Amino acid sequence: MPRSTICPKCGSDAIKRSHRQSLRERLASLVLLYPYRCRKCDARFLRFRAPGGHTHTSDNKIHPAKKRRREILLYGLGILLFLALLSFIVRERNEPSDGN
Repeated sequence: MPRSTICPKCGSDAIKRSHRQSLRERLASLVLLYPYRCRKCDARFLRFRAPGGHTHTSDNKIHPAKKRRREILLYGLGILLFLALLSFIVRERNEPSDGN
């Protein structure tokens, strides 16, 4: 793997292209410098684009912290929906009917 695909902070080769976030990064891309992020230490840095267009490793996994947050959010929403449905059902059963 070429030297340009190594994280300058931790030396890992598990890096990926990142979205441009600032004016500095947008201007740098005019001279073919693009933002990258290390998947291990989360460091952000600019590098020339690697030959072939990719620098990330073959595993396209979601960062573990993002995955955990997403799972917690989905489970939380599921529980809230279940509780809302349950309260709706219980409320209907407990209301007195006007006909009796």
